[in-house]
Amino acid sequence: MTGLKPYTEETFADACEASFSRFGDSVRSQMERVLQNPLRHQCAEAGDVAYEKGKPVGFQAAILRKLYMGQQPFLGVVGGLLAMKEGASPVLLLQLMKKTRAPRGGSKLFFANTSNPQSMKLNQALGVKGKGPDSCACVRWRPIHWGNFAKLCLHGRLPSFMRVFGNFLGRAFNLFFLRKVRSTTTQAVRLTTLDVTVLDDFWQRYLDKNTGLVSSRTAEELSWLYDKGLKNGQYVFLGRKDLNGLCGYIVLRRANAGNGRWMIADWIALDDNPDVLSDLVHDAVCVLHDQKDAATLESVGFPPRVQGVLHRHLPFTRKSANNTFIYQPTDLTISSKINPDEGWFFGPYDGDRCL
Repeated sequence: MTGLKPYTEETFADACEASFSRFGDSVRSQMERVLQNPLRHQCAEAGDVAYEKGKPVGFQAAILRKLYMGQQPFLGVVGGLLAMKEGASPVLLLQLMKKTRAPRGGSKLFFANTSNPQSMKLNQALGVKGKGPDSCACVRWRPIHWGNFAKLCLHGRLPSFMRVFGNFLGRAFNLFFLRKVRSTTTQAVRLTTLDVTVLDDFWQRYLDKNTGLVSSRTAEELSWLYDKGLKNGQYVFLGRKDLNGLCGYIVLRRANAGNGRWMIADWIALDDNPDVLSDLVHDAVCVLHDQKDAATLESVGFPPRVQGVLHRHLPFTRKSANNTFIYQPTDLTISSKINPDEGWFFGPYDGDRCL
């Protein structure tokens, strides 16, 4: 056969065959988590697998995500993990991408991020909107341990004694540089397990004052994304507490290449408070200083109104093909209210990069 089949437990092995040729075995855990999505009971399919003459040649996940416009919930679909074997039919690729955008489980909005310019062009050809602000075209970053950073830049070709010496000098400089008066009176806390009561209380308080469009962050959804990674060191979850409980958090993800790069996977505070957001990034830098192999902390995306906060802590930039905000609504009431600069506090969480 030539065509598409739903991505389910039965077609998991075929999806792996199509994806490993593009990404390698490292994406297996991501593909497993797609099938474990807590919202999947509303839609049996978790994406599609493309076949050509009976052989699997492509795959794209369709991750259900609950969204809120103000306090009103609806379902959206995140398009992620697009893979296609070399030589597969371009028409089949377009069919695969178009099917992912079709409503699943009553979803009203497709959205995604992509670091593949070819995929971006195909998305635009299919009518996807929202190229995203300039902040999506650059990565903000800073070195953590300078010796590790030099080793990263030299692709590992750095004598070990120079790396250790560089880390020592960098740590002395950063201990001085990282001194700052706290912007808020909140207390820093590191979560190694996700407390359901604490997280659900935070989410409800955030939602009570929400005026834009935001992806749901219930304890169930956060546990689905981060629990396993917290246990194996792939993620770090840092929070800020005030007298009323959790008032913000930041999640750091270790890059899959294992080269010392850490990425901001999620970052949010009640009322989008810039002081709490600033303290969270500062906490992240401090915590990574205890990670002996850490080289850089990086961030891509987030709307212009919080770029000033990021610039304080991640002063360097480099150009990137990343684009963290493309979308295609199937409901005109949603389309008229989406404003990525003001209405959606979007970032890597709003897409597949948090996986």
